[in-house]
This record gives sequence, C-alpha cells and structure tokens, in this order.
Amino acid sequence: MTTYRNCNVQVEFEENPFAVAIVTPIVKRCSCDAESHSVTFMLTPCAAGAVPAGIFITKGQTEGSYKQGFRLILNILKECAFCNKGGPATFITDDSDAEISTLKKTWPQSQHFLCIFHVGQAVWRWLGDSKNGIPNNYRQQLISHFQQIMYAETPAYAEEPFLNAVGYVGSYIPTYPLWNEYLIKIWNRKEVWCLAFRDETIREHNTNNFSEVAIRIFKDEVLSRVKV
Repeated sequence: MTTYRNCNVQVEFEENPFAVAIVTPIVKRCSCDAESHSVTFMLTPCAAGAVPAGIFITKGQTEGSYKQGFRLILNILKECAFCNKGGPATFITDDSDAEISTLKKTWPQSQHFLCIFHVGQAVWRWLGDSKNGIPNNYRQQLISHFQQIMYAETPAYAEEPFLNAVGYVGSYIPTYPLWNEYLIKIWNRKEVWCLAFRDETIREHNTNNFSEVAIRIFKDEVLSRVKV
C-alpha cells in the first residue's frame, strides 16, 4: 500500500465480500469536467507573450453564457477595464456566432476580426468534404485562390483572385456551383478576414494562436487534463 501511495494511487478494498477499487492519477484526470464547462480566456499580446485580461468559466458556449461571463468581468474591473477605455479597441476570435454577437453587443465600439488561420482551415475543410463535390486534383488550386484573396494587400488586389476563384476571370478549372455559393457567402464578410481591410491598429496580430498556447498550458499544467 505504501508503494501505491508513493505513486499517488488510491486503493480501497473490502474483505467480505471481496472487492478492490483502484484510482490512478490518469483516472482522476480523465474524469475532469464531466459537465463540459467552457473556459474563456480574454488575452492581450505583449512582448512577453499573451497576458490574461480576463478569464471566466461558463456552462456552455451560448450567447447567454458569454453575456454573463463578460458582465462579471466588467463588474470586477469596473472603470479601470481595458486601460480605462471601458472596452477593447480590437478583438480577434474564431468564427463563433454566439461569441461574436455577444462581444458586439457588449462592446459595440470595438472592431472585430477573425483569426486568419482558422478561416483558412475552415475553407480547406469545406473543400475536403465529399458532399461538396470538389475533386481532389482541384482542391489545392481553389485554396490557393482563396489564400490570394486573404493575403491581398489592397481591396482591389483581393477582388481579382476572388473573381478567378469563382470562375469569372482567368480560370483554368471548371466552376462548381456549391463552391461559388460558399465563396460568395464568405466574400460578403471579407472585412473581418481579408488582410486588405486591416490597418495598423491590429499591429500585425492576424491570428489568435497565442491564445491556443495559453489554453493548452492551462489544460495540461493547471487542470492536468487528458482525453481518453
């Protein structure tokens, strides 16, 4: 039993009727958060990396949950929130409708942009989904067209590859109605993901990858959590 305790293993047993229960560290960790709560980090970049501006835990990722979390953060920070400005000048998120909607309602004066890494990842997943009917040999060309749009330096330079991508100008591949419909839909939101529509206020922070690192450290080091 001493050996088990030294390894942080808990053992309970009964003689009659005989039964033994063993709980190892990994068993404790895989049981973490059975209710699937959501941890939301509000981070701001600096020379040392990402600094937490606020953290809250909610039951889920609904608009109501985010609203409550942001309200509690503001209740704590009060007038000193965000360098006494009351709200962030700019925020970058994944493409979560609930989160974006709540942020806009909470801080309507703030600018909103999408993380370009996750935008590109979402487009590639769409191209790879068999139900959309894009042949393998054309997916790389189409994602290349999209990347030209996303990384364009001016709105005019973004529009040309957009027209190419939907097959209207200079295209050497067949057009696909579902692709055209999908790309036109996200083109209508180009201001939030195309770099041509960003200025110096974003300070070249076009992704939220530093938040991915912070969350990974929190899960692995603080919660000691793994999935099984």
